[in-house]
Order: sequence, then C-alpha cells, then structure tokens
Amino acid sequence: MIRSSPGYRDRVFDLVLRIPKGRVMSYGQVARVLGKGYDARAIGNVMHATPDDGRSIPWHRVINSAGGCSTAGLTLPPDLQQRLLESEGIIFSERGRCDIKNYIWYPPEYEDEAVGSGRQGSGEGEKQRGKKKTATGRKQSAKRATQVSAAAKTRKKETRRR
Repeated sequence: MIRSSPGYRDRVFDLVLRIPKGRVMSYGQVARVLGKGYDARAIGNVMHATPDDGRSIPWHRVINSAGGCSTAGLTLPPDLQQRLLESEGIIFSERGRCDIKNYIWYPPEYEDEAVGSGRQGSGEGEKQRGKKKTATGRKQSAKRATQVSAAAKTRKKETRRR
C-alpha cells in the first residue's frame, strides 16, 4: 500500500481511534501492529497530518517510546499533547516523560505479545485475570519476547532493502 494513499492513513486512524482514554501507544508500536509497510516515522507523519473530519481522532495518544511527546513546535501551545494526556490522567515527570509501561495499550488481538513482552496490555492480561506466572512461564514469555523482537528486526531489514 502506498504511504500517501488514503487507505494507508485510514488503517492508522482506525487503530488510533481504538486507543482508550488514559492509554497510549508508541509510534513504533502502531507500526508493528499494522505490519509490513509501516514504520515509526511514517506513523509520526500520518499523526501530524490528522484530519479534522469529525472523527475526533485522538492523535495525542500516540507518543514516542521514551514516554515523551514529539509534537513540540508542531502544535500551539507547544505542550498541547502533554496537556491533553494529563487531562486523561496520564502523569508526566518534570522532564516531560510518562512511565509508558503504566499507560501502554495493545489491541486485544495483540495482547499475548504484550503480556509475553512484560508490557501492560489493555487491562485484560494475565495479571488482571488473577493468574500468577511461574518461573517456567516467565522463561517462555522472555523467549516469546525475543522471538517477536527478532521478527520485527527482520521486517525492518526487509523494508530497508526495498
């Protein structure tokens, strides 16, 4: 799919529309969920060009992987994104960063990867269901996180070759 095509952007917007209040996704995470043809920089560009078309796309819920806002100089006021997130209950440090692991959201269909990588999912993960991980479960989760990471690196290399 061509990055400038409406279908490409609409897939991003459809995912971002699903992020609940008080939760965030990183640019790279959105790209990984959407798969081939998407990368963090492209997601940033799409978010920067979010249309005012009545859908109320919550562009502010997509932040960088360090837990910071990447819109300074692009919005008025410059801290608009942080203010919007704070109004939803997200707490930022004096350095302008939130503890992303406390607010990260994964679509339910990707929650196994979220739990396997040790990241918080959509609130329906193993911890919330009352299941306690065993040492074996933690080893399997770590192994799965490594496999997911390796697959993401392979996709990234394939994208660069083109």
